[in-house]
Order: sequence, then C-alpha cells, then structure tokens
Amino acid sequence: MAGEISIDLSPVFRQLQQLENQVTHTIQVEVGGLRSDLVRTDQKLEILRAAFEDYVNEARRTAIVQRAETKLSGLKDDLEREYGHYQAVRRTSIGILQAFDVGNVSNHTVTQVSEELMIQTPRYWLAPALVALAAWSKDNEEIAKISVEEAFRRDPRKTSMFFALVLRRQGREELAVRWLKHYLRGQDPRGLGRHFAVIFESLAQGAFGPAGAQFAGDQLVSWMEQLRQDPELVDKQVQDWRSYAEVSGLFLHDDEYPNLRSFCPEWPLLKELIEASSSLPVLIDHFRKIHEGVFAAQGGTIDQLDELLEQLVTNYDEEELPLRRDIAMQEAIIEQDGDLDRARVQAEVMDEALATTIDALSLQTFVAMEPELLAVSPRTQQLAVGATRGEIESGISQFVANYRSKVPTWVRVVLGADHTPWASTYGFPGWETRSDVSDADSVSSLRRHWEDTFEKYIDARRVKPAKYVLAGAAGLFLFIVMLLLNLWVLALILLVLVGGLAGGLWMIAKKRAEKDIAELERNRERAIADSVELYRLTMKEFYDASQDYAEFDQRETELIGLLRMWQIGVASNANEAGAEK
Repeated sequence: MAGEISIDLSPVFRQLQQLENQVTHTIQVEVGGLRSDLVRTDQKLEILRAAFEDYVNEARRTAIVQRAETKLSGLKDDLEREYGHYQAVRRTSIGILQAFDVGNVSNHTVTQVSEELMIQTPRYWLAPALVALAAWSKDNEEIAKISVEEAFRRDPRKTSMFFALVLRRQGREELAVRWLKHYLRGQDPRGLGRHFAVIFESLAQGAFGPAGAQFAGDQLVSWMEQLRQDPELVDKQVQDWRSYAEVSGLFLHDDEYPNLRSFCPEWPLLKELIEASSSLPVLIDHFRKIHEGVFAAQGGTIDQLDELLEQLVTNYDEEELPLRRDIAMQEAIIEQDGDLDRARVQAEVMDEALATTIDALSLQTFVAMEPELLAVSPRTQQLAVGATRGEIESGISQFVANYRSKVPTWVRVVLGADHTPWASTYGFPGWETRSDVSDADSVSSLRRHWEDTFEKYIDARRVKPAKYVLAGAAGLFLFIVMLLLNLWVLALILLVLVGGLAGGLWMIAKKRAEKDIAELERNRERAIADSVELYRLTMKEFYDASQDYAEFDQRETELIGLLRMWQIGVASNANEAGAEK
C-alpha cells in the first residue's frame, strides 16, 4: 500500500538473541564443564605437587648421604694408604710382649723385626720404642738407652706412658709408678694429648695398683679444681653438652604432620620444639645404659695391660688428625640422614675431641660423650660422667630452657587462596584463625569467608530486570511510533512479538539462573566442608604435636634425677678402682 512505512525489527531481535546466547553460553561454560575440569585438574596437581616435594626432599638427603658414603670410603682408603704402615708397628708392639711371655720367639727375630720397622717408619715414636724392647730382652743397655731417648725425642708423652705400662706388665710396679709420676708431672692440664685417655682407662681398671691410682687420682683432682677456676673453660663444657643435646633428638620426616606443615606458619618452630624435646628420652637411654653398665675386667692383669697398651698405640697420631676430622664429618652426615645443619653441629663436637691437645676437663667431657672415639671402656665412661656431672646438668638445663623459651602461646591456621581446588577456582581470598579461638567461632568465620566469596558468582547469575525493561521500553517506543504513523496492525503485531519474546527470554533466563545458582550453592557447601575438614585436621595435628612435645619435655626431671645418681669427683672413683684392684 502506497505511503506505508515498513520497519524491519529483525536486527533488534537478533542482537537481543545473540546477547542472551552469549551470556548464557559463558555462564554455562564457567559453571559447568570448565569448573569441573578445573577442580579435577587442581586436585591432581595438588597431589602431584605434594608428592614431588616429598620426593625432592628425600632425594636431596639421599644424594647427600650417598656422596658422604662415597667420600668416606675414599678417605678411609687415603688413611690406609698414608698411615697403614703404622698399623704394622702397632700390632708388632703387643706381639713382641706376648712373644716374651710365651718364649717361643728368639731375641734375634725380635731384634730383626723391630729394626726393620724402625727403618720403614721414620718419625714414628713407637718404632724406636720397639727397638728398645728388643735390646732390653738381650741386655743391650747401650742400644736400649739410645732407642728410649730417640722414642722420647719423637713423642715424650706417649713414650713415658708406654714404658710405664710395659714395666707394670712385667711386674715392676715401683718403676712403673715412677714412670707414671714422671709422665704426669710433665703434663700441662690445659694441653694434654688425646692419648691421656689411657690414664683414665688405667684408673678405671686399677692398672697401676693403689699407689698409682692414688697419685694419679690426686693429680687429676688438683687439675680439675684448677681448671674449674676458669669460667670460660667451664662454660665451654656446658656449651658442648648443650650442643650434644641439640643433635641427639629425633628427626621428623616430611610425611609427619602434613597439614601443620602446609597450613601453619609456625610449623618450623613447632618442628624445632618437638625435635629438641625428643632429645630428653634419647639422653635418658644414653645415660641409663652407661649407669647400668656392669664393669667386669676381662682376664687378668696382663690382659688388661695389653688392652691399655693397644689403646695407647692405636690411638692415632697427630699427623692422621686432618683425615680423621674429614671422616668424622662424613660419618656425621650419614648418621644425621643427610641433615647438614645437624651434621655440622655433631662434627664440631667431634672435631674438638680430635684436637692435637686438649685440657683435662674437656677430655673427660669427650670420654663421657663418645668413648668409642677415644677407645675407652664403659667403666671409664662411667667415671667421666661422674667427674663432669655438674657441667652435664648445666648444659642440659640451658638446652631445655632455650627451647622452652620459644614455646608459642598460640599458632595460626592459614588457608590460602589455593588451599583446595575450590579455593583456586572461585578466587578464595584466604583465611586464618588462631589455636586459641574456639572451633565454633573459627568454623563460623570460615563459612562467612566462603559465603562472601561465592556471593559475587551467585549475584552474577541472578536475572537482572534492567535489560528486559530496556527491551520492553524499546518495544513500547516503536509501538508508539507505529501508532503515530497509523500502522495499527504492525503496532499490535510488534507489541505481541516483543511482549512474548521478553517474557520467554525472562522465563528461560530465570530457569537457567536458578539451576546455576543451585549448582553454585552446592559447590559452596562442598568448598566449606573441604576447608573445615582441613582446618580441623590441622588443629588435630597441632594437639597431637603439643602432646608429643609435652610427653618429651616432662622427662627432664627423670634425666636430672638419673644424672644425680652419679657421685661427683675423680679422687673417690680413682681410689675405688685402685681398691678393687
């Protein structure tokens, strides 16, 4: 019809439809498949991450231990290659004395062997001492005198002790005690050789009889009283025992307290406290074994003296010490399961015990700590613990006071933005609480955080009337325009179409929104449940860790009581050993 105006509304409808489809599709992807995939992927990644971290830590320590084992083997080979010839001299010294007892080896053979060793081991003090023994057996006074002087020149301390033991072995107690007195009077209590541990051993076994035990015991008491006038030296023993306690505890592995490790920022401190306090039962076992050890001399006097002589000659010499220190470090790394920090502390204590010279107080400390390192018997260790009991108590008390001063009154539980796959997917902002907050308050707070996090997603899915009102206004505007243009039929058609379309879109959007919101609410409850479970598991582990710490820590009284069963002092122990003999 002429004069009619035709208005094509299809572009408007197409744009409205495209906008609706686009919004619907985006939400469907986010709420549906995409989020499900993200949740599953994040769960797998979290499992892989935790497993990988455990693997890396374990592999690192294993590699450190393997390198230490390899290096230790090489160091022992070096020691054997460079100083293995000393072992022949050491073995021969005891063999010569035993051959004299049996009488089945000629003096000529003994002389020949000792002279060969003298040539093969220059600078070693024991070689001329063996030549002196061979000359003594042949009544060759001149050679014996020259050889004794040469041995004395190379190492006057060990030579004096060697001949004191040999003379005692031959039943010449008076001469043996004379050599012993000569040896002791020439010692500096601040600079004793490591071989001085033989003196402690001889006192423990009563090797020099009552007279020798009395003299040596009195000398040691005098030295200990003198050394204890130096507060720095006494404090050093206290610190050594404190360090000894620090490396005696258990080692918590990566699979213990996994949630505390992940969600408690104070975990490193809690770990330190548990490992430190666990030293107390370890120390109790250590000292109980020493205290309850039964001393029984093996064999007669000759056997005991042979053991002392063997200890003296096998107590490696100063030139071997650098290699021995390296060996001690590698052994500490292996013993501490690759923990380098604890290995260094242990090695530092051992390194001091391997010093060229050492004071009498420190030497007693190391006899009490590591008798194997100085090749002394359990009986000697018992006496050393009694002689240094005061320093042991002080060191342990300082150790306990130090870790107790770090005990926190509360710890935090922090659930970060990625503590669960839900948190990563929905942008959880993070949450924290404290151990002194009640469970109900913490759970309520955690729930509010999750509700706030999901609210923006739920709000985004609610049907907004604005866009439909806008579409209705546009349709009404066109309707009025058509009326003004007398296009009644088109106006009515437009009104029906726009009204029906808007209503239809509204119903579709409303149903989709209700479905998406229901899914979001279900995910919210799942997210809350998972987070609450992690929070409660973390708190349970905190209570378990606190209980473990308390059980370890309360054993300090038992440890101090055990130590106080020892009698303090050297003199009474030395005299007792002499009396037993």
